[in-house]
Amino acid sequence: DNINIDNEIDKPAKANPQFVQFINKLDINLLIKIDINGSTSGFRLLDQDIKLFVDSAIISHLPLESLSLTNHRITDIGMEHIGRLTTNTKYCYITYLNIQGNDIT
Repeated sequence: DNINIDNEIDKPAKANPQFVQFINKLDINLLIKIDINGSTSGFRLLDQDIKLFVDSAIISHLPLESLSLTNHRITDIGMEHIGRLTTNTKYCYITYLNIQGNDIT
């Protein structure tokens, strides 16, 4: 089966409510490192969570340098969203990315 990633990227996202609460508590202007381990955070991120996060990061000019999203349920579609962080913003300079323990092929 083929998956059309372009169609999946444009779908409206409904994020995990726990993740939304977590993001809302952050001071985006000072945030340069995110490390969320699905085994210890109490929730596992899905592709729609990643889409919401990336959309917000691009809009808010998040100065992110390090992103670690281990042990979640992120697939290739979620990775397409993460890729947008480096191509759609001049503020995000990711020098470290850890995505171990996800569903990426």
